[in-house]
Amino acid sequence: MVLNHRYNELSEKTYRRWFNKKLDFLKFNQVGNNEILSTSGQKIAALECSFVNKSGEKTYGLAKFWDSKQKFTHGVIAKGYHQIGKLRYDANLRLLYEGVQKEKGRHKCYDSKWIVGETRKLELAGKQGGVKIYTAIVNSVSLKCNIRIAYLVKTTSQGTRYALLFSTDTEIDAMTLYNYYKARFQIEFLFRDAKQFTGLCDCQARSEVDLSLIKCSSQYEELCSFGVISH
Repeated sequence: MVLNHRYNELSEKTYRRWFNKKLDFLKFNQVGNNEILSTSGQKIAALECSFVNKSGEKTYGLAKFWDSKQKFTHGVIAKGYHQIGKLRYDANLRLLYEGVQKEKGRHKCYDSKWIVGETRKLELAGKQGGVKIYTAIVNSVSLKCNIRIAYLVKTTSQGTRYALLFSTDTEIDAMTLYNYYKARFQIEFLFRDAKQFTGLCDCQARSEVDLSLIKCSSQYEELCSFGVISH
């Protein structure tokens, strides 16, 4: 949806006034979700940064992305949710100590640092699509909490590839963690459609209010095109 007064009877000034009205982005998404999501079962919110080529250097929210950072992760936990994400290969992780404790003094909490690539102290949770999935509960130094990791290893004719996933829910099993993370790729189709067909990249606004409206307008047109809601 490209908001342009040349294509209808409304003036450019009308559109400009509309864009000066604040629209609650989260509430708008909740309305759409209530139309398509069942009241039972687990629900996952997928979050991803996306590049908009007309954003400019002074645009509100530019480069504000805290995925897998302590501030973001603890904010998610404080709201009563859990986070699933991907860690860097050099993530500072400590294995939990499971040995005999001393009778006196402070108990030992952590064992040695876990080195990425070392599977000897991890549990093999299973295999899926040629991917071996190892898991353990470890302590993340940067996130300052215990997490469940799923260490993915896939060997092909071109070599061995690795990935390190995590969840703040230490009770989740590694296979479920892996399948949940794979499901997030579906949001890439929404980004594609929003940029190519519903005007997300046609807006040159920079303020928070204007950007919230263009994001909601773009998503509204996507929901209409999918038949989820009607105009």
